[in-house]
Amino acid sequence: MFLGVFILADSNHYKDFSSIYGTQTSENFRPSKAGQLEADNLPQGIFNNNRVREFVECDFCGKIRCIYSMSALKKEQMSTLQLKINDNDFTCGIEEWMPPSHELKGIVFIRQSLSRDSPIESGYYSNRLKKPPICYYCGKNNSLVEATDDLLHGYQSVYPLCSNCQLSGHSFHIGVRKKLVN
Repeated sequence: MFLGVFILADSNHYKDFSSIYGTQTSENFRPSKAGQLEADNLPQGIFNNNRVREFVECDFCGKIRCIYSMSALKKEQMSTLQLKINDNDFTCGIEEWMPPSHELKGIVFIRQSLSRDSPIESGYYSNRLKKPPICYYCGKNNSLVEATDDLLHGYQSVYPLCSNCQLSGHSFHIGVRKKLVN
C-alpha cells in the first residue's frame, strides 16, 4: 500500500521515489492540501456534505458558506448557532469566527480556506437542508441558466450558473460523469 510520500526536492519539484524509499515522510506538501489554511485540530472528515448543519452568509462577498458539525445539533445548540449567525460578523477566511470561549467552539466548524473568490461549497447543493438554487460562482439566485439535457443526464452533479457568470466566461461546474449502464 502506497501512503502519501510528499517530500520536496526544491520549491517546484518532488523527490523521486527511489531517493526517499525507506525514509520518514509526511503529507505536508500533498498537492490537494496546498493552499489550505485549516486548523490541525479539526475532527477527521468534518468537511463532509453529510455534516452540513446550517449556513452563514459572508458579510463581505455575500456568498453562503456551510457550517459543519460531526453530529446533529441539539435544539439549544441550534438556537445558540442561530444567534451567532445573526450577529452578522462572518467573513470568508476568518480565522476564528467562533471565539475560544464560545460554547459551540469545537462543535461547529467553517472552512477557513475559503476566500471571497471561492465558489459555493458543494455541501450547499447536496445536503438534506434543501436550499434554493444559487449560482456556483457568485452565489446569486437570479437569472439562472438552464443546463442542457446532455449535461443533466451525463453527470451526477451540475451546479447552477447565472447568466452574468456565464457572460464572464464561466461554464457549468460539473461533478463526476455518470456511469453508462449496459
